[in-house]
Amino acid sequence: MAALERIGAALVLRRLQDIAVPDSGSDLVGRRPGLDLAEILPDWSGEHRTRLINRAVFDPASAGFARLHNDNEGRVRGFLTARWLKRLMQANCPKAEVADILFATTYGLPLVIPSMRQTAAWLSLWNPDVAREAIRRDPRLLMDAGDPASLRLPFREEVLQAVVAQVVDNEEIEIPDRDSLKRFASPDIAPCLRALWAAHGGSPALRELLLLMIWLGELTSCADLAIAASFGAHGDRYSQVFSGRALMVTASEAEKRRYAAYVRDNAGSILSVLVWDAVDALFPIFLSVADFLLILRLVDATDRSGGLGLDHLGPNLTDRLQSV
Repeated sequence: MAALERIGAALVLRRLQDIAVPDSGSDLVGRRPGLDLAEILPDWSGEHRTRLINRAVFDPASAGFARLHNDNEGRVRGFLTARWLKRLMQANCPKAEVADILFATTYGLPLVIPSMRQTAAWLSLWNPDVAREAIRRDPRLLMDAGDPASLRLPFREEVLQAVVAQVVDNEEIEIPDRDSLKRFASPDIAPCLRALWAAHGGSPALRELLLLMIWLGELTSCADLAIAASFGAHGDRYSQVFSGRALMVTASEAEKRRYAAYVRDNAGSILSVLVWDAVDALFPIFLSVADFLLILRLVDATDRSGGLGLDHLGPNLTDRLQSV
């Protein structure tokens, strides 16, 4: 593992992806950027370096080269580099040297060095000083990279508050990676989310982010927020879309039936994406076959502006029917 940490750190710090396979015999080695294991692991024998590169943690890339498994986005490299830095700091590496690797100031703007973003996010899990500095410079990073679910609650609350402040100021939000945001939106974040909703719920961009979190995290304790934002309460597209999706995964059966009736009765006038989302989530338990046939008379089944339509959902819907 220590060898992998050194390899990951070398890849990140040199901004490389490829590792030269020892004794590959390829004439490409040396003519294309690639990490030389003999340079990174000089204390290992050639035999052991060869055995290492044949472990499942590496995948073949092109002739004479290998890459870390499942690392197209650099998450694995970032994780290994963060572990390497953590180990060095435990051995009394100065904090200032680590900060110089992770952070910079460009044109007076403090930022996380782009090539070190994943590393900074992972290291924030173990080092509070790094976490605080990352939040100060780029709070969205800890919502989007590393493992947000493992970030301690006080830091996740601080991240959410800082991101919300940016959203309210700019009235726009760049949506984080949804898989990462789902991990960030664990149930313990709900009290902080509710407080921010109470303070800034009038911002469409803020509603978009918080409703997305309620939906992805299935935050049942925030179902009332999703219900209040549904049923045409807001005119902007994403408040309608995300509130409906959040309602359908968090609300009671009674509220789901009420929402199903709302979609059925207004299928010809509401956004088509709301209709197909509801059909996908609520048929045939809360939307009956008769409801579905009524909807088809009201909505344009060929309209693809709302995402997946009948041509995609149809076969899945018929599979749900258990009787003639």
